[in-house]
Amino acid sequence: KEEMMTAVENFVLSIFASCDKDDRTCEKIGKSQAVAWRRAGHFIDVLTVFGELTPEWEQRRKFAIYKAGTILKCLKSGEEPPRGNPFEKEEEN
Repeated sequence: KEEMMTAVENFVLSIFASCDKDDRTCEKIGKSQAVAWRRAGHFIDVLTVFGELTPEWEQRRKFAIYKAGTILKCLKSGEEPPRGNPFEKEEEN
């Protein structure tokens, strides 16, 4: 069971990272990014098969759903959706 959970977590993490990279680097954020973020949230939900989500996974799940909703809301109102994580602290060097 532990090996399966690790494999699924790695897969879901790769989906999440792919969404994040696309969000930060695509030419224009559109509906496809919102769909990808929502899909990432659904994949994170799959992890509940192995038990309760860790706080880190719960945070990622909430963020994915937030990003999907924010993108769609911005597109509907004609605004440019924000890129990246607006809650992320600036990296200090």
